[in-house]
Amino acid sequence: MNLIVDTLCKVRGAALKLGQMLSIQGRQITMLSIHCRQITMLSIQGKQITMLSIQGKHITVLSIQGRQITMLCIQGKQITMLSIQGKQITMLSIQGKHITVLSIQGKQITMLSIQGKQITSLSIQGKQITMLSIQGRQITMISIQGRQITSLSIQGKQTTSLSIQGKQITSLSIQGRQITVLSIQGKQITSLSIQGKQITVLSIQGRQITSLSIQGKQRTSLSIQGRQITMLSIHCRQITMLSIQGRQITMLSIQGKQITMLCLQGK
Repeated sequence: MNLIVDTLCKVRGAALKLGQMLSIQGRQITMLSIHCRQITMLSIQGKQITMLSIQGKHITVLSIQGRQITMLCIQGKQITMLSIQGKQITMLSIQGKHITVLSIQGKQITMLSIQGKQITSLSIQGKQITMLSIQGRQITMISIQGRQITSLSIQGKQTTSLSIQGKQITSLSIQGRQITVLSIQGKQITSLSIQGKQITVLSIQGRQITSLSIQGKQRTSLSIQGRQITMLSIHCRQITMLSIQGRQITMLSIQGKQITMLCLQGK
């Protein structure tokens, strides 16, 4: 008789202990587990499921509600969060001074990274890719859209831009008071340089080369077309022109009221 009573008491104690770890209240189920330094809690309420796990300095929280899933993980100084809602995925990671955010929504992917004074952003939307990088006083941006590529770089007082669209390439550089522009379109090359009061323009189209230089009151022009070379120089009131065509050389000089012309042909 005593053995039966002792057995019933033990079963009752186990039942009470189980009742403290498992709670069922209507549609809500809560379970708690404590084992050494690990604590696990599970809660189910209708379509919502929540789980909490604590193991030393490692904390994990998981929440599922319909099509939305959220997870939070804390491990020392590192924090990671993941959210999934239908076709949208968002992830956040914090590790010391390094922060990373990743977002995926259909065909669009966006990423942001912050590490100290450096910020990097990447966006992918279909065939369009955009990247932005900021590091101190240096800013770099790259955009790719189909066959078009655009790049922009700013570093202190220096700005550089590059654009590629099919066979057309355009480059722009600004450094202090110096501006340089280069354009390549098929077989045509055009260059423009501005440095203070000096302007230089160079154009190459097939076998034709044209150059123009302006420096203060002096202007110099050079044209090369096949075997014909023409040069024109204007300085204050002095004008000089030189023409070379095959074996014929012609030079004209105008200085004030004085005009000089020289013509050489063959021998």
